Amino acid sequence: MATSELRRADRRGVTPQHLLYMAMKIMRFRVRDSLTVAFQHVGKNASITRQQIKSEECINNFIENNLAFLREIPNSTRYWSEWKRYIFSMIRQLGKPTVFLTMSANEIG
Repeated sequence: MATSELRRADRRGVTPQHLLYMAMKIMRFRVRDSLTVAFQHVGKNASITRQQIKSEECINNFIENNLAFLREIPNSTRYWSEWKRYIFSMIRQLGKPTVFLTMSANEIG
């Protein structure tokens, strides 16, 4: 629902605060979904409690260990490593990137 609201053509009722709130809400949903998947694959011997997730020290430890749920958070190391892997795969498939620059005089204005 939030993504459809952000992509609608009628933008009259959207304030910047509401737009940022909805973007943050979408990011929270994505992180929550990836958190459940990431913690299902922790292993049988490891147990993660609610207190560990709420503690700042544990979250910093997760960030240092580069856990999988961080790929949904923009500007995290995992997020950029995913993009780097994607770009390098495109370069392998398509070849070296080429830049074209077209310049022309503005004769109208």
